[in-house]
Amino acid sequence: MKKKEITLRKKQEKILKTVIKSGLFILTILLVSGCSQINGDKSKVNNKVPTNRLTIKIKDIHRKDSLEYGEIVYKSKIMDTLQLKKNDKRYLWFHYGIYDKPYNIDDLKGKTTESYEAINDSVIPFDSKYSKPGVYYLEGYIEEVFLLPEYDENGNMRKLDNFIKISKKIKIVDK
Repeated sequence: MKKKEITLRKKQEKILKTVIKSGLFILTILLVSGCSQINGDKSKVNNKVPTNRLTIKIKDIHRKDSLEYGEIVYKSKIMDTLQLKKNDKRYLWFHYGIYDKPYNIDDLKGKTTESYEAINDSVIPFDSKYSKPGVYYLEGYIEEVFLLPEYDENGNMRKLDNFIKISKKIKIVDK
């Protein structure tokens, strides 16, 4: 029994570290964007990602009030062509919420309740908890941001955004 508690505690500590890193990163982004104008919104929304580039690892059926762990594995197509330099930065987040119906990505922006940052180039661990039995949708999106300190003639930093829609139907059952 103690082994399970230790394993659970390690997972919780890992998630807490990820949440703290996410908060620090968001603060950094706010500071950077407040200090200099970012050039051109090069945002792209991708609703169709091949299965060899995106995997959602979470069970389809969950028990009410139990904390469920999952992960998103995302292999960026942009990384196939973009050669990052030493000072270039890439950030990867998963923003999501639990809803009773699917949403499009524009409706989800600003509505999601949870955010997790990638722990490496392609894996984003997350957890979810459901309080009522029924059918729900884990709805969200991956946000991939590239900050490239290649300044244009006006001194603006180059920024690339990529958004990937995520949707997973989940059934919640009583204990």
